[in-house]
Amino acid sequence: MRELIDDGVTGFLVDSLDAAVDAIARIDQIDLAACRAAVSERFTVEWMADRYLGLYREILG
Repeated sequence: MRELIDDGVTGFLVDSLDAAVDAIARIDQIDLAACRAAVSERFTVEWMADRYLGLYREILG
């Protein structure tokens, strides 16, 4: 999930249920503007299309 989440900025990366529960208590630390900026930067239509094309090329060999 590191390619999707900037730990402590756009979400929290956790490795257990207890850590997830603790992260929920810190949700107010997440900056919504930073989340929107990350989505705009990482998940444009062009970016998604390039990723899908790359995956298809890899599958087809």
